[in-house]
Amino acid sequence: MSIDRELAEGLRQIGKRKTPTIAVEVVSVDKAQGTCEVKDDELQYTVRLASVINDNAERFYLFPKEGSSVLIASIGEDENRYYVVAYSEIENVSLRIEETQLTIDKAGLHLQRGEVDLKSLLNELLTELKNAVIQTPSGVGNFSPNNVMKFEEINNKINELLQ
Repeated sequence: MSIDRELAEGLRQIGKRKTPTIAVEVVSVDKAQGTCEVKDDELQYTVRLASVINDNAERFYLFPKEGSSVLIASIGEDENRYYVVAYSEIENVSLRIEETQLTIDKAGLHLQRGEVDLKSLLNELLTELKNAVIQTPSGVGNFSPNNVMKFEEINNKINELLQ
């Protein structure tokens, strides 16, 4: 079967689902478990933030803001297990693949692999450049004050962008 046919068949199957999506309000978010508490009128549910939650370290979550609206759908047609399929507001994004962790929120971006994080690495590089001793044919020198100011400006922008 061609990929176009498989996609068309998959969309037809989604359209045949007996259980619809439900609009609910986010009450709380459990980032460690990858779930959130939601309420629909007076009923409260615990729902997954992803359809599949693995016990391994590889995860991708969109964390909704508390008080925001989300759409939930049942997993398969099991009306006791739901997951979030759409968000009105996202508080942050978290992606982990083995040793690499990427987090994005209103404060900026954090990228880390093992013990090394991007912000610290770039800050360290710019500090070394500002303090560098340069060998020239006429002797030892340093970067000009204009270069050092530019390095500091770049470092400040890095600190605004990265966590």
